Amino acid sequence: MDRRSFCKVLGFAAGSTLLPGLMVQAAGQSSVGHAVPDGRYTIGIRSDLSGCDLTHAFYYSDSFFTHPATQYDHQLALATLGLVCAAANTIASDAEYWVNGSVGREAHIAAAYETLGFEDALFYNYDLDTGRAGDFVGYSLARKTLTLNGQRTTLVALVLRGGGYGGEWASNFHIGDTSAHTGFVTPVAAVFASLKAYLARAGQGGAFKLWLGGYSRGAAVANLTAARIRQQLPQIAQENTFVYTFAAPAALTAADRPDLQADYDNDHTADGGLKTDWDVSNIFNIISSGAGYPGRIRRTSACPASAGGSPAGCRRLRRCPPGVPETDRDCGCRR
Repeated sequence: MDRRSFCKVLGFAAGSTLLPGLMVQAAGQSSVGHAVPDGRYTIGIRSDLSGCDLTHAFYYSDSFFTHPATQYDHQLALATLGLVCAAANTIASDAEYWVNGSVGREAHIAAAYETLGFEDALFYNYDLDTGRAGDFVGYSLARKTLTLNGQRTTLVALVLRGGGYGGEWASNFHIGDTSAHTGFVTPVAAVFASLKAYLARAGQGGAFKLWLGGYSRGAAVANLTAARIRQQLPQIAQENTFVYTFAAPAALTAADRPDLQADYDNDHTADGGLKTDWDVSNIFNIISSGAGYPGRIRRTSACPASAGGSPAGCRRLRRCPPGVPETDRDCGCRR
């Protein structure tokens, strides 16, 4: 996918949020889901620009998860973009904007999970009427059993909604009284608790790997959740936690919430100089060069309050495709 197509897909989601504990398929004690062949898969996405539901083809391979999560994978980033776009409420469900219950808001992400071989999907807050405001976020969980690098592995997908969520938008402006953004920080507890419960429920032999992604509001919460996972969920190692977010707003500044911070100002040395290299990280926050999010400065973690906010625990604000210099302004890359 070229940069134009990449930005186009992000644009589909722009301007646009789940059924607590709704189970698509009952959990099993044996293998769940299945491997799929490498290839391009058509995924439904919401397009506010077009005012309709569209489809887009994304390349997916189970082999994405055979290398350490600390190794940036542009193809995996694009596949994650497909899932986070699918996580938005469908345009079709807008006809039931004020209706509580199952009206198909999660239809795109549910279909995407099925297409990619995931089962046992749970959806949270998609059943709330779209006009409802509050400090919550829509998200979903699903899993599949694979053999990766010769080991039985449960791959868990955790995807946060970042589009079409209506009244939830008000929470983006619920900044709070500290420099930790209340509207972004508050939902982390529920998402983290759901993940812990899901892992316990899935409890089966072998290793766990996590695929975590989000866009916009969903990216902020995904980013903070990833930092908490690194600190408080040792059963999923850093190298097995694959995190890609898109257009993540700033959420933290100087050490307000150490439980949600993976690093501290990972871009700068103690004397304020810009580092020429970065500590190892498994969290990749990708931001377009034209994004106007608060705190979009050249830092990749929690920054001093005097410098402004930044996504917590991320490694780079924008990563170029292989072969494109990180300093290429046309690519929108920032270190």
